[in-house]
Amino acid sequence: MSALSAQKGWALRRDEWENYLRLHGHAEAVNAFMRLPHERIDGVTYWRLMAGFVWWRTENFTERWLWRGLLQRHPEHRAAMMSDAEQGKLASLPEQVEVWRGVSDAEYAEGFSWTLSRRQAHWFAKRFAFEGTSPRLLRGSIARTDVIAFLDGRSEQEIVAFPESVEILSESRLRTHSAMPRR
Repeated sequence: MSALSAQKGWALRRDEWENYLRLHGHAEAVNAFMRLPHERIDGVTYWRLMAGFVWWRTENFTERWLWRGLLQRHPEHRAAMMSDAEQGKLASLPEQVEVWRGVSDAEYAEGFSWTLSRRQAHWFAKRFAFEGTSPRLLRGSIARTDVIAFLDGRSEQEIVAFPESVEILSESRLRTHSAMPRR
């Protein structure tokens, strides 16, 4: 057994959830979170762990069934996912909120992560776009009461929501750039 595995086991046995999650890399964050004994974790702690150690470390939201299940737990404590400032920002939004989503291909149009910033969505659309993909910029609308969380720890003005809560108002196809310059 490696020293790292021993540390993970020790933290898990002692209910040191934050230490346990810190010992896992970004790609392992969701699976490590799923291995926690959720029956021993209260709702506030659940959402703080979700925000601090899982959500921001995850790049792959393609397993929608998994994320839906995670985001449905302890709905009465979702505010714990946000800082006081983020909670204040969410409360200050209008009843209907304009949101943006940038995707590298049309198959990712429905998602849990949106932003208030058109510019940020454009960046996300182009981030993994290359020749052969079809990057898109989507504009949507969501009722503020349907927003799970507003997160701004990375200055992305992120809106977390179930995909069906967002009405897509428009979709623009963006040009791709070549992965390698042509000679």
